[in-house]
Amino acid sequence: LHRPLAEAVGAKTAKAFSALHVGTVGEALGHLPRRYLTGTETTDLSHLVIDTEVALVADVVGVEVHTNKTVTGRERRPRQRLEVMLSDGKARLPVTFFGKPHIVSYWQRIFSAHTHGIFVGKVGEFRGNPQLVHPDFVMIDRNGKVVAGREEGK
Repeated sequence: LHRPLAEAVGAKTAKAFSALHVGTVGEALGHLPRRYLTGTETTDLSHLVIDTEVALVADVVGVEVHTNKTVTGRERRPRQRLEVMLSDGKARLPVTFFGKPHIVSYWQRIFSAHTHGIFVGKVGEFRGNPQLVHPDFVMIDRNGKVVAGREEGK
């Protein structure tokens, strides 16, 4: 239990645990997550801090697709941007995904069909407001059952 965590899980994983002040195997076994997300409640979006990792439970209240007018890259095809608006019922948070049209279309279908999800990513900032860009996500029903996710579109 007193063995350094780096010896058990590798230096890269141990470094991530060091942010939680977990340095030994015993400390890792005794560590409890700060919060368990069941997916049946929403997260207060008004208290997000820029440059922090978050796991949010929120409702999708808007979905818009935008096509870039300029064409870049080898493929010479336009790229698209999907803007999803999340809400906790009081505050809103924009979430942005960039991709090829067929992937953006897939994500648009997911967010249009399923309006409740868990989103995990780093809070960034755009024009002075918090936002998420390309978070991992799963869409869930009101009982917390997973009904769709980002990995399916890759």
